[in-house]
Amino acid sequence: MSKDRQYYLKKPYFDDENYPYGLAGSGDFSIKETKLITQYGTLFRALMDGLLPPVDPDDHQLMSVVKGEAPADNDMHRAWVKYLKKINDDTYVPSMSLSSVREGEDTDFSEGGSDYDDD
Repeated sequence: MSKDRQYYLKKPYFDDENYPYGLAGSGDFSIKETKLITQYGTLFRALMDGLLPPVDPDDHQLMSVVKGEAPADNDMHRAWVKYLKKINDDTYVPSMSLSSVREGEDTDFSEGGSDYDDD
């Protein structure tokens, strides 16, 4: 039996892979954005993954927005697009991790001593 729209709307959205400490604790989203992504993200993900067909104008608009064919014209779509940009940006480093180390930088901390030497 396939799941209906109400199933996806009732289920809060969590992204344990990209936001293991939750969207709210990431500092990437406003309170309003966090609420919208949590409330509608499971439905939006189901639409994007083809688990649920788009049935109303808002669904079709969302699909156009995520394909880059239309601008996000409401808060739900803007929050979802922001979320997608964050998780699909290869240079993005979640705020909970070491963000000062970038690809190509020297990360060998063994040379040059330490401020904590016992000399």
